[in-house]
Amino acid sequence: MTNTILFAEAENGYSKAQVDSYVEKLSKAYRAAYTDNQELQRKYDELVEESKTPEGQERTRICADIATKTMRNMETLAQKIVAEAQEEALRVKMEAQTTIDEARAEAARIRASVEALIGEAAKETAKAKEDAWIIRKEARAEAADIVSQALANAGEAQEIMRQTYARLKALLIDGEPEGKGIEAA
Repeated sequence: MTNTILFAEAENGYSKAQVDSYVEKLSKAYRAAYTDNQELQRKYDELVEESKTPEGQERTRICADIATKTMRNMETLAQKIVAEAQEEALRVKMEAQTTIDEARAEAARIRASVEALIGEAAKETAKAKEDAWIIRKEARAEAADIVSQALANAGEAQEIMRQTYARLKALLIDGEPEGKGIEAA
């Protein structure tokens, strides 16, 4: 067993195949340790029976020492396997939390960016409306000036026409030839 296992990232976390493979290795190691423990227990029971004889007592003592050491080794191995699994689970959990935190931060950045764009669009819309109102006001004022100027010009033109008409009438009444009176005017 290694102390550090790195799983490849997949769409929704880590590669299921790699995690399953690692869990299968842990399971096999546990089953092997369990089977060894059962075999040692069976041998231990045989030795207990044998230990009732003097030769068996010596062999039992030796075997008991071996069994005790083996049991300690197995217990240490089991603790190591559990510790590795807990360590890996904690690392995976921390990486998942980091991924979630990063996704939330990115979503917040995107949301802030969208809100800023909406705010800018609202400002631009308000500015465009204000500019349109100013242009409309200026256009109305200019149109009023043009109409006023046109009316003034029309009034002057009417006055010129009235004066011209009055001169023509005077010329025709006085009997002057048409061309001569008009040229003098």
